[in-house]
Amino acid sequence: MNNTDLLSNWTESTTEGNLDRVIQSKIEPMVDKATRDMVEDIVYCWFLPVLTVLGTTGNIFSCIVLIIQGLNDSTNIFLFVLTLSDTGNLLTNGIRRVQCILGKFDARLGMNYYMVTLPQMKVITIIFSRLTGVITMLISLERCVAVTRPMKVRIWFTTKRVWIMISTLIVLVVALVFPTFFTMKLNWTTHPITKAPMAYVSLTEFYTKNIVVMNWYLSVFLTIMFRFIPVVFIFTTSVTIIIALKKSAAFQKATSSAKDEKLTRVTRMMLTICISYVIFNIPASIHQAFVFLYPEYNLRGFEKNVFYLVSAFGQLAEATNSAWNFVLYFALSEKFAATLKRLLCCSCKNLTSGKSFKRKASSSGGVTKETSISATKPSQSENSKL
Repeated sequence: MNNTDLLSNWTESTTEGNLDRVIQSKIEPMVDKATRDMVEDIVYCWFLPVLTVLGTTGNIFSCIVLIIQGLNDSTNIFLFVLTLSDTGNLLTNGIRRVQCILGKFDARLGMNYYMVTLPQMKVITIIFSRLTGVITMLISLERCVAVTRPMKVRIWFTTKRVWIMISTLIVLVVALVFPTFFTMKLNWTTHPITKAPMAYVSLTEFYTKNIVVMNWYLSVFLTIMFRFIPVVFIFTTSVTIIIALKKSAAFQKATSSAKDEKLTRVTRMMLTICISYVIFNIPASIHQAFVFLYPEYNLRGFEKNVFYLVSAFGQLAEATNSAWNFVLYFALSEKFAATLKRLLCCSCKNLTSGKSFKRKASSSGGVTKETSISATKPSQSENSKL
């Protein structure tokens, strides 16, 4: 396109936005639809299902281990609630993305499934995701107090107060996100040719009547509250913890106090969880920042393919964070690792003994032989070893 054509188009443009459309019509988008479809297929059909299965399995083990250890201190309570939130995030997001696999066998079935699960399941996923953020904020705050004000942490973060804080945050998150349930509704129609039932989602009357207020509330208020504030707060407290640890002589050298060593290990694990949350939520935060700065950057704009790709990578990063915490627990907590190994060993022994008992019973033809009590009863020395 030469300068004359561009100037003539400019003079012929009489409404706002025409120049943008003229320029965009002559410029290729950064990402074409074929690339977008390929990346979304890899993320939603392969990576997310694998993360959902592995992460949910690991989180179930985490919950069992934490319950065995006891929910009688703030650390285990925080980790237990965080694990539940991570599991909910993985499962609800994974349930929604089953449509990708179904669509490979039946496109109409996959689309109907996606539309049916979209209005409510997406909101539930958002609730679990935001809970993960606020619980991680609370973890970072507790560790910051433990390092900077060690005498206050046992007073401020008692078991009862921790449960009250968590319950309050859960109610707050659910209450603030709850209006999102009233933005979309499910509808059904029939295909004009095949007459097959087709599901589709439309905006509710409540949303359309209050579209200005709802757009501000959903896009600005909730994003700042549960996207930007948690990342900034956790990053700030994490930096504060690192600085305090470097200044403290108790954390700069190995001490003979078992209490200090335990505090160091717990702080290291909780700090790693906080830093991981910040790292894995950076893509989604940058994505939302671009939405604020460039209103034309949206799912219907000129660079909508980029919008969809960044959204896919953001969801993948959040799912990775929810599945990754189990690995951190196991790698950074000796007590957690020992309890998990003991649990798995007991399960393996019970399974092995059950199989051997069945083999003996089948080999004896169903006839059991009596043995003397003295032959099977362990001695006192053997009992002491157990």
